[in-house]
Amino acid sequence: MPCLCQPVAVLSLSELMKEFGVYALVLRLETLDAFCKQLQLADLGIPAGLDEAFLGMLAEMFEGLKSPCESLFVDSTLIAQMAAFARGLRDGSVDRRAAVLMAQVKIILDGIHHNLEKRKFMVLSEEEAGFYTNFDVFGNTFKEKYPVRAAVDGLSAGNCYAAGVYTACVFHCMRVAEYGLRKLAANRNLRVKITKKNRPCPIEYSTWQEVIDAIHAKIRNIRQRPVGPTREAELQFFSSAADHCEYMKDIWRNEISHTRRFYKKEEALAVINRVKEFVTVIGDHKGSIPAEDSIQRLIAAAQNPPLSTIPTTASLPSGS
Repeated sequence: MPCLCQPVAVLSLSELMKEFGVYALVLRLETLDAFCKQLQLADLGIPAGLDEAFLGMLAEMFEGLKSPCESLFVDSTLIAQMAAFARGLRDGSVDRRAAVLMAQVKIILDGIHHNLEKRKFMVLSEEEAGFYTNFDVFGNTFKEKYPVRAAVDGLSAGNCYAAGVYTACVFHCMRVAEYGLRKLAANRNLRVKITKKNRPCPIEYSTWQEVIDAIHAKIRNIRQRPVGPTREAELQFFSSAADHCEYMKDIWRNEISHTRRFYKKEEALAVINRVKEFVTVIGDHKGSIPAEDSIQRLIAAAQNPPLSTIPTTASLPSGS
């Protein structure tokens, strides 16, 4: 089964501040900037109140920086330098001359800012965030009728759109569409049988054109049936499916496979919507075979484990 775990996380601004202690970090860095100004005044001979209380607060500032700096993966050597400086302020072992203290504080502050510049955060708009890690991008039918492997590509398409990687989004959309094509070929009313070199070829290894040709053959057969509502419904379904397939093959799939162009945001969104319509039409057809490992079933199974996996009173250890 494909891994559904994401290698990165997208956080709201509020979650970001809590997760990485941003508020505490900013407050302490601003306070240390203010302390530097006091040390500069003292170095110029202007009374700045550099007493034991001031040195204690300076030590407290560096002690409080440890946690937010660790959460942001600041270099461990810099964190150790901050801790050593704070201890020296506490026990009086550091040089307490204003110029020396100011130099030490600035060196550490510069090191923190240098480390923070290496940490990059992506800002998503509300619309873009709605596509990230969202299994609903291609609709409920997609979640219910298609295998988990298709859901992984659907998730990747949404993630790429959210991140502004639109050509990659179109690439994953075409993979999603191909799952729709295979499902159509396996439809109870179609049951495409493809041969290559007089040998049966699995649907998964046939080309789009081969499946499309089989759909057209099905349409020709349907046209031979007596006129009636069933015939018209089948003609409409398979004709619409063929139109979708040929459009996507000619406009997007061939171009994305042969690196002919890059895609813009509006184009990527149009591809998502077209593919969503296609996989929904195929998945909702009465002849569509539901996937046994759909993401909807996996989610339901995780939320409602079989009774055999739930410990009963008799199986609990004594004293529970």
